[in-house]
Amino acid sequence: MKTEVIKSKDYEKKISFTVSVDEMKEYYNKSLHNVKKNAKIDGFRKGKAPLELIEKMYKQSIEAESVDKAISDSYSNFLKENEIIPISQGRIDELKAEEGKDLEFVAYVEVHPEFDLGSYKGLEVEMLNVSVTDDELNKEVDRLRNDFATLKPVDTEIVEGSVAKIKMRLKGTENWEDRTIELGKNPAEKEVDDQILGLKKGDEKVLSLNFPENHPNKEFSGKNVEFEVKIESVEEKTLPDFNDEFVKNIDKKFESAEAFKSEIKENILKNKKRKAEGDMLGSLKEKINQNYSFEVPPTLLDNYVSNMIQNAKNQFGDMNIEDDVLKTVYQEGAVNTIRWQYVREAIIEAENLKVEKEDIDNHFKQMSEDTKIDIKKIKKYYAPRDKKNMLIQDLLETKLNDVLKNNNTIIMVDKLTVPETPEVEETPAEESETKE
Repeated sequence: MKTEVIKSKDYEKKISFTVSVDEMKEYYNKSLHNVKKNAKIDGFRKGKAPLELIEKMYKQSIEAESVDKAISDSYSNFLKENEIIPISQGRIDELKAEEGKDLEFVAYVEVHPEFDLGSYKGLEVEMLNVSVTDDELNKEVDRLRNDFATLKPVDTEIVEGSVAKIKMRLKGTENWEDRTIELGKNPAEKEVDDQILGLKKGDEKVLSLNFPENHPNKEFSGKNVEFEVKIESVEEKTLPDFNDEFVKNIDKKFESAEAFKSEIKENILKNKKRKAEGDMLGSLKEKINQNYSFEVPPTLLDNYVSNMIQNAKNQFGDMNIEDDVLKTVYQEGAVNTIRWQYVREAIIEAENLKVEKEDIDNHFKQMSEDTKIDIKKIKKYYAPRDKKNMLIQDLLETKLNDVLKNNNTIIMVDKLTVPETPEVEETPAEESETKE
């Protein structure tokens, strides 16, 4: 058997096969004897009919079987000998099968792309300086006060900040829906808020609400719809004062409101630093990824995009958008994500990054200290294979991030520079190798 391998695309190998006449004779004879063994022909016991008669009666099917077997053996043996793991079922094309001649065919095999790992060190990336403003701190304090707010029924008109319990239904229907609305809290409810302002307990009104074209409910999208409302009650929200007594009731470890406020500020700062570092790493990985333009396997791309579309439908319902449109929207991001996964694996291999048992044990110990949860409970939670594998990937990502941070220059800035859109490089020409 003679083969020639042509790298037609980054994700595909084109392999031409030539099976000699002598090899095809062997396949033909094996198929002939297989047919003879199972043939039931009048006048002969099963498997005892002469080969000449079998060949005369079943020649076409014998030839077809021998060709199929030759293709299957040649293809599978080649993959095994060359340690090729196909991503999808190979495609057979350009078949030439004539009696008395070599069998020729071409197989197209979808594979993981091969590429040279370029530089992922010595790059520059910006990271945002962060701090906590008084406004951010006060908003977090107010959020905490809001969590411990008390509600008191009032016999007054609904005003901004009121909590109204209402019944609401589509005009002309029977079933009422109970809802609680805090006026001014949810921007999406602004039309409802504006139209119930000034109402009191017991009042009824017909609301006229406008729905956008992209509303998930096709019955309402792009329409003006009327709803009937009844005001069941109006309540006034009172927020507690943020003082020492309030703080001690929440957590006795704090002696004063100022001490609690300091911890709130520290936590806000930690979260902002974590986000800034995450954004920096995302930018750095994107910068590394821009050095590559290899094509990604269509099977992986199609599966990834299909999952994105399905996840979007699960999250937002029927968006009234054709799948082909969504596919176009998601395509570029999916290509970059899959391409990065290949680059990521190459960096991990180049750096010989591994997660050892000691890494997992140290992580469990740190988690127990941070959360005050017994380490045995943590280990039990991560005992299932899927959870353990997710943890290993998280720890591996941390090791990768450390490599990237330690080998690239991080420039601290007060304002991030908007990156330029990179040009896409052309793919290289075909490469060919012949094997006997």
